[in-house]
Amino acid sequence: MNIKNLCIAILFCVLTANLFYSNALAKEDISVSVRDKDFSVENFFTLEKIRFDKKKVNFNKGWLGIFMENEKEKGILVVETTKGSPAEKAGLKTGDIITKINDEPLIDNEGKNLIRFKKIIETMGAGAVPVLTVVRENNEIECKPKLIAKLLKNAKSPVKPPILTRNFNASTPLSTTPHSMTSFRAPAYRTGRESRNQNSQRLNLTKETNITQGAKKEPGQSFVHFAMENEEYKKMCSDTIQRMGEEVYAREGYQSNEESNPFRLSIIDYLLQNPVDTYETGKIIHGFFVQENVTDQIRSAAELLDVEFSANEEEVKPDSDLPSHIQGFIDDIVPCVSFVKDAFSALTTEEFDFLYQSAQKIWVPNETIESSDVAKVLELSRKVDLSKLFKAVVLLLNRVESLKNHRDDQSEMCLQPFTLPTFLKNTDTAGISSDKEPGEGAGYSGDVLLVEDTSVGKIVIGGTGTTYYYDDAAIIVDLGGNDYYFNNAGASGKEMPVSVCIDFYGNDTYDAKNPFAQGTGRFGVGILKDFEGDDTYSGQDFAQGSSLYGIGMLIDKEGDDFYSGNALNIGVGFFGLGLLADANGNDAYFSRQFSQGVGFTKGIGVLEDYNGSDFYFAGGKYPDFRDPEKSFQSMSQGMGMGIRPETTIVGASGGIGLLIDKKGSDKYHGDYFSQGSGYYFSMGLLFDTEGSDAYYAGRYAQGAGIHSAIGIQRDNEGDDKYECSFGVSQGCGHDTSIGFLVDNSGNDSYSTGVVSQGAGMERGFGVLADFQGNDIYHAKDSSQGFSFPSKTEEIIGIGMLLDNQGDSDVFRDIIEKDTLFYRENGGLILNKK
Repeated sequence: MNIKNLCIAILFCVLTANLFYSNALAKEDISVSVRDKDFSVENFFTLEKIRFDKKKVNFNKGWLGIFMENEKEKGILVVETTKGSPAEKAGLKTGDIITKINDEPLIDNEGKNLIRFKKIIETMGAGAVPVLTVVRENNEIECKPKLIAKLLKNAKSPVKPPILTRNFNASTPLSTTPHSMTSFRAPAYRTGRESRNQNSQRLNLTKETNITQGAKKEPGQSFVHFAMENEEYKKMCSDTIQRMGEEVYAREGYQSNEESNPFRLSIIDYLLQNPVDTYETGKIIHGFFVQENVTDQIRSAAELLDVEFSANEEEVKPDSDLPSHIQGFIDDIVPCVSFVKDAFSALTTEEFDFLYQSAQKIWVPNETIESSDVAKVLELSRKVDLSKLFKAVVLLLNRVESLKNHRDDQSEMCLQPFTLPTFLKNTDTAGISSDKEPGEGAGYSGDVLLVEDTSVGKIVIGGTGTTYYYDDAAIIVDLGGNDYYFNNAGASGKEMPVSVCIDFYGNDTYDAKNPFAQGTGRFGVGILKDFEGDDTYSGQDFAQGSSLYGIGMLIDKEGDDFYSGNALNIGVGFFGLGLLADANGNDAYFSRQFSQGVGFTKGIGVLEDYNGSDFYFAGGKYPDFRDPEKSFQSMSQGMGMGIRPETTIVGASGGIGLLIDKKGSDKYHGDYFSQGSGYYFSMGLLFDTEGSDAYYAGRYAQGAGIHSAIGIQRDNEGDDKYECSFGVSQGCGHDTSIGFLVDNSGNDSYSTGVVSQGAGMERGFGVLADFQGNDIYHAKDSSQGFSFPSKTEEIIGIGMLLDNQGDSDVFRDIIEKDTLFYRENGGLILNKK
């Protein structure tokens, strides 16, 4: 071939390749060079042209209410029927095989019958009555279910939540560039008034904002926008995003009306329709909780829960002595208790008692509760005014913060009884049984300075020596010493709507034998604050900064601390806020299930650790049914949880779980469902800012979204290790869900099983993005930028494995450097040098 013909041939190939890339995603793998592309880290996921369109939604979709599988050469197997659904009411049972619908055969060996069957059901619409031919125990019968609507016709379209656009104190830069986090300081937990005086410099953190240190650099191109230049890929993603967005209008399980879901958080709905905004949204949430004082964190939590409240914060005047401060603290209890009572005033006595005794059974392991009672709990929950609870805790925090000025006051002066407001006076007075030894039934013993009895609980002052606390108390102020708390230690309850425990210093032991202790808000406000010492916190269920229709907070300022409990502890929120903040020390967190930053329905759970090399463990007690011999459920470490209607039609959307670790080389041990993951219309986030960390989990973990939920895990710097024994993890979106795992820098290693490392299945959106470093990716089949077609719908998921920098990255498949690789199945891999 001569030079002229060779040039013509090369030109023809180039033109053909460009045409092929621009207009078609062929049914084979495609590689595109990105050698000359500069993708912006700050705007990496920006996508403006693809949007959900409500006009395309069929709001009359029919719903039957079964879980199904293809039974080859037989028909459709009914795996399970949802209690209360049209299927259950018509008599369908587990094990039935549906062979026909309206005389149309449903026998298929490839599983396409599932897609066809679901499409027929949805197209027939609400009110229709299909005729199902069913084989049961070799007998043929007919079932005629009356379909109901799958989607809410009157639900409002979501708008961008205000928290994603409002200002916040940006005195410390937030950036995805290396070293941008090294100048962070642990929050001083200032009051709201103090912080407002320092907010002269504020800015709006949106996805267009580029906050970096050093010289400014022009932002590069959006990678996602570049990937969508392939029209076929763009259409596939557009169809998936459109289908995911429909979930915004899915009814809560127990609903009988057509109104908006009462417990669905607006930020969940917004992200389901704007999934590419997920990572930037996570950074904004992280920014508020890392940089703000505790009062502003509470406000941000309320905003994330769509709770509006206003609080008139009066400045606490500096008093000359500790007794004056404590007197003011007692005075503030009065309005605080009043707010708490108002929060539940819409409930009758019988309704309050039912909710108080039944609500925790939904989540406490080994407890049982009937679906009818779950529905009743959810219905009564709508009467609880969470705004009053947030108002109460903000009022109380001002006084709690004022006590820090006296943490070095060693005075053991004889404290006279305080003046009690009429509201708190109690005719029964309590004495001090200091002559009794610990364990002999003394309410309080050891270095006890004063005990006052009130109508809402005791007020106790402990000295600088060792003090033993056995009875519960509304207010405890301990001046120091190595103390022992065998009581509630700042946990509220029915008879004690507000409880606060303040310990100034000492290596203290908190040992609770009963649930609801150590900074837990149960139908009220509970606060535990320990200023200094190597402390041990041992609890049961609902402990250590947890909430159940309340606000619970545990704040530990200094020391190498140990936290342990069974379940529902260490920053857990169910209808309210649960927060545990540890400012300094090498700490250990040990739990079995539902712990370490978990948000349930209308709740937010936060675990913040700001300094130290820490150890997190959750699991080892409650086996997961999928592999009970080898696996345990964690449901922990930045986990969002909803009540999914599986065996019953009753269900409710979940909340927000957040785990933030700022400094130190940390180790995280979880198992099934953990580490920045969400389950059923919820959001879970795990953010680690600094250090070479190790993450160990099993399944549905490390940035996984499961069943219309959102999971985000981000590690900012360090040489990190990610391991999952089974898979379906590490940036995985399953069943109209979103999962992001993002590592910003370091030489990292990723090891997992199947369906991981950027996987989208059953209409899911899964992304693993690593921005810098030489990384190693080990995985089994169906992983690393993998998309899966739905078994029941004509939709393909979105899976992306994106490595934006590195000279010697290792993948399962051979991926050339500076290549964007489109998989035949719709998955995507970027290997940028």
